[in-house]
Amino acid sequence: MVDAVRVEPVTGLVVLGNEGMLTYEKWEAVVLGLIRADPHPTTRRRILSDRRRTAPLAYGMVDRILTFLHQRAAELGEVQWALLAPPGSQVHEVLKLGEAFAATPHVRLKAFTDLDDGLRWLLGAYEEEELSRLACWVENTT
Repeated sequence: MVDAVRVEPVTGLVVLGNEGMLTYEKWEAVVLGLIRADPHPTTRRRILSDRRRTAPLAYGMVDRILTFLHQRAAELGEVQWALLAPPGSQVHEVLKLGEAFAATPHVRLKAFTDLDDGLRWLLGAYEEEELSRLACWVENTT
């Protein structure tokens, strides 16, 4: 299940943190909640899914998530979604597979094993001090 959904107040970065197994229904409910909370975002949504302490997603669930992302692309608006997983893990391999199939004009997914790399990709050029602050915030979120 998604245990934590937090929004960093300065950057608007949304962090989805979870441990253990994640069900599709819980994932969908959280994402629909994000859409409802801001149905017409004026900027790109920036989401970090922290999967470092979770079980691998089943391929069937990945397929359902990809279908959702394609079907709901207009509602999601512009989304940049970083997927964080442990290096060399099956979680990372499954996320890389999802990354390859998720590309739409509005939704960009990318899998990372390093938090700082994921934050740089999501937020663009930031000073190291700010990236360090955000990394600490994420670590205390999940």
